[in-house]
Amino acid sequence: MGEIQYFFGEEQPDKDYIHEVAHIKCLLEYCTMVPGFQQHFTENPQAALAEAGLSIDHPEEMAYLLDAASAQAYLVMAEAKRPLSVRRYKAFVKEKIQQREELQKQVCVPKHKAFAIWRQRQVNRCWGELGTRNLSLIHTPLIFELSKGCSVGCPFCGVAAEKLQKVARYEDCRELWQGILKYTAEMLGKAAAGSGTCYYACEPLDNPDYLSFSDDFLQAYGQVPQITTAAAGRNIENTRRIIAHVLGQKKHIHRFSILSLDILKKIFAAFTPEELIYVELLPQFPEAPACHFAKTGRAREYSYQDKVMEEEEASTISCISGFVVNMAEQSLRLVTPCLSTAKEPTGERILAKAYFADMADFQEKFTTMLKTYMSEELDNNQVLRLRPTLQFELINKGITYSHNLQKFKLSLLDGEGEQPGLHQQIYKQLVPGNQTGYEIISNLMDAGYAPANVIRGLKEFYNAGILLEKYEIGD
Repeated sequence: MGEIQYFFGEEQPDKDYIHEVAHIKCLLEYCTMVPGFQQHFTENPQAALAEAGLSIDHPEEMAYLLDAASAQAYLVMAEAKRPLSVRRYKAFVKEKIQQREELQKQVCVPKHKAFAIWRQRQVNRCWGELGTRNLSLIHTPLIFELSKGCSVGCPFCGVAAEKLQKVARYEDCRELWQGILKYTAEMLGKAAAGSGTCYYACEPLDNPDYLSFSDDFLQAYGQVPQITTAAAGRNIENTRRIIAHVLGQKKHIHRFSILSLDILKKIFAAFTPEELIYVELLPQFPEAPACHFAKTGRAREYSYQDKVMEEEEASTISCISGFVVNMAEQSLRLVTPCLSTAKEPTGERILAKAYFADMADFQEKFTTMLKTYMSEELDNNQVLRLRPTLQFELINKGITYSHNLQKFKLSLLDGEGEQPGLHQQIYKQLVPGNQTGYEIISNLMDAGYAPANVIRGLKEFYNAGILLEKYEIGD
């Protein structure tokens, strides 16, 4: 096989290749999660590797992954001189990033036209509101919860999950569950519907029937739901059983949130680096050198290492622009990401919530929310208003805009052959926030702009997520 092999294709890398990448991955986890380990490795690499039970042929090459100056030197190095071990690890990381990008841009796009247009509008809105934070959000159109609440209760929980109250048992809701899977596969397409998970504001391993739900998910969508668990260390053998089962069906990245150094040591003792190659370990305890809590949910009030979180750090971990189906309480809610604020502390905009009694009721609630919130076109009969959290600047050939809590700027520019100043004139008409689309079209027509150009320009503002949605007017 070639110098670079791939982990998510039809063929798996060979045993030695997996060993090499897995041990580098584990070394980086030690360095980013175990206090003092990176310095120990720098000073005495062989002793540090022996202590961690790792085998790396050329530890000196790891500087390109750990040291900022060496990482910069790597970038200007000729490809032929770059260490193979480093190239292989970076190729693995690149694969994971490409998967995430494909999810946001392609896989998560519903086949339902109005839904797809609305979702893309939310993605675009989030570029303006969240900036580069939006890179990590796939905006899945559908996600499931198999319990109400969570047994773990992390003090920094990004979605402020409530205490565990109820668990959906498979045999009690099997027919309804399978019906929902079939219906959503038809409505959204299997790929988009299967891009989500079986957890959100809950802990997947709280449900003793998790694998039964997961197997039906695979049967309906052709995809294994990704797992992120904060309870990996609670019952190691159960965790091992579940991870082995889902990885045996399809190779996919799963995640363990590591809540303490003791749990980390327990995971390292129980699993080999090779067994964890498809499992990302997330440092979620203050002592970890790479620990970072997104300022959202309960983390808004959570402080550590005497660090005061500034409002500019506001974030979100919500990865949904679509529906959350809770099987424990039989509820359906429509959500989309936003910056965490006092009004929306969990970094999600909950547009609607309803309860369903059976399959027919679920379909009725689902289609009602689609029709109510997901318009395909801008309604120029309504008053059009700019998002009040955005700041605008007039520039050559157009405007730039950004959220007032971050510096990531976007722009709308006049195209080739377009009437000069079109976007600036539309912006000026929108500023008062008291005119309908048709009034703006009429005003600019009187100023010499072609109505078709103004209509197209207003639609560009709308599709960019710059204008408030009809359902947001009056919030």
